[in-house]
Amino acid sequence: MKTISLAELKKAANAASIRVELFEEGTFRLTPAHLVGCMDGRTGACRILEGKLSCYLCGREKWPPLHGFTSRKIGSAKELQALRTSRCVKLTSGAELKRILAKVAQLGWCVDQDIYVFDQSGRWMIYAGHDDFSVYLASH
Repeated sequence: MKTISLAELKKAANAASIRVELFEEGTFRLTPAHLVGCMDGRTGACRILEGKLSCYLCGREKWPPLHGFTSRKIGSAKELQALRTSRCVKLTSGAELKRILAKVAQLGWCVDQDIYVFDQSGRWMIYAGHDDFSVYLASH
C-alpha cells in the first residue's frame, strides 16, 4: 500500500474512464463512464477481493476517512493507520481492502468514512458509504 495525492488519484481515475466531480466544499463523486451493472456490495465485493489486485481507495469527504479515530481504536494495521492521515491510497491486495472494509464497518459507517475504490483498469468500482455499499461494473 502507498499513500497518493488527490492529483494522482484524479489522473488514475481519468485513465480508468471514471468521471471525477469535485465540489466546492472539498468533497467529490466518482462515476464509471461506461456503467453496465450494479450489485450489492456484500455479495459482489467477495469476487473482487481475492488475490492480487491494483486498486485505488479514496475518502469521499475532504479529510482522510479515518481521521477522527485514535490509533488504539483502529489497531496497528498500516493501511488503517495510513487512512488516518491520507485521503487516498493505492492498494495491491484484496487482503488490504478486506481489512479496511471490515474495520470501517466495525467502527460504524458515517458520512465521514464514505470511500470509493476502483481498479486501475476501470472494470469495477466500489462505493462503501453510510447509506449504500455497492459494486459498479463497467466496460471499456
